[in-house]
Amino acid sequence: MINEIELKYVIEPEKIETFLLLPGLSNLKPSIKHLYSIYYDTFDLYLLKNDYVLRLRKKDDNNYIQTVKRSGKVEQGLHQRPEWEWPVNSIQPNLECFPEQGYLKNLNLIPLFVTEFDRSSWIIDYQDSTIELSLDQGKIYCSNSAEFIPIHEIELELLHGQIKNLLEYGSTLQTTLALQTENINKAEKGFKLIQNILK
Repeated sequence: MINEIELKYVIEPEKIETFLLLPGLSNLKPSIKHLYSIYYDTFDLYLLKNDYVLRLRKKDDNNYIQTVKRSGKVEQGLHQRPEWEWPVNSIQPNLECFPEQGYLKNLNLIPLFVTEFDRSSWIIDYQDSTIELSLDQGKIYCSNSAEFIPIHEIELELLHGQIKNLLEYGSTLQTTLALQTENINKAEKGFKLIQNILK
């Protein structure tokens, strides 16, 4: 288990060019990935009701990373939550590798929604901390509906160091670009989309 610590912000599309020209970023080459993830639960959202979110993220044609997250806590855009990850070689979830919660193993899980976005990431050394700064652009959708939620987000993940440095760096970005803090993660947005479609 790891404890994920992130700051999340919403960035308006017209501000992205300004973001990319910020000092300290414009001279760095980002890592760019296309991230495709499927979120699973039971029809009656058993996992969500028990404070779990299950995601399979595509790594390559036959390999995925399975992630189980708990809600943790969120305050002013700072997300802190425990998560577990395992490599799997199927698009179907494998709860056998989550032995801490045996009652999860026999659930009838179905795919609910997809997050698909391009992530540009930079590794930033700030004070005595290391931060991964990411720009996410894409959408959240269900395969059987034309409805979707756009993704235009900035994430700052603390890789090493102190939370206060993460907050200071995030505050600088927020002030420079007039960013809004984001207290709802992509999974929560996906479940809201499901509920809207089912109304």
